[in-house]
Amino acid sequence: MKEIVKKQLDDLNKRLESLDKVLIIAPDDFLVDTMISVVRNLSKKHYGIYISLNKPHTTINQILEKNGIKTEKIYFVDCITAVVHKTIEKDKTKRVLFASHPSDIRKGGTIPESIDKFIKAIPNEKFILVDALRTLLIHNEPKHVSEFIHNLARISKEFKTKIVVLTRKDHDEELIERISPIFDEVVRIK
Repeated sequence: MKEIVKKQLDDLNKRLESLDKVLIIAPDDFLVDTMISVVRNLSKKHYGIYISLNKPHTTINQILEKNGIKTEKIYFVDCITAVVHKTIEKDKTKRVLFASHPSDIRKGGTIPESIDKFIKAIPNEKFILVDALRTLLIHNEPKHVSEFIHNLARISKEFKTKIVVLTRKDHDEELIERISPIFDEVVRIK
């Protein structure tokens, strides 16, 4: 990881405790490093809900564990496994809910319903990490993505939950402009 990126992530992690909603825009090369850094930091004190839009929860879990992150306090909303596999093996830990598709973000959809179940079931302080906004835009109209992000902001207030949204640099600037006011901070990783 480039030294400047490491410094930016260290600085962000120092501020995360005082922020409720953060949008992180990173180059493709550093999205995974950014995710690892944020989850490592937040999972020390908080339970987490990881909304995985482009990788199965098993892959994300392996990445986190490989990087020394204990995942027993991380819950997954897996939005890709059901699309790729016809049958889904039930998660024995009850820490995974499978959404039907990354496009299922509207009210009453499997993604909001899964978030709602976890939010109500997880005790104490928690965070939601959305990985990644770009995938939502591939499968949804910008208007619906914006509504989904606004609903997450409501959840943040109502359930005292930190919201972290990751997206790729140089994509979807129009949507980023539209949703930026929702966030306490927009961080651009260089």
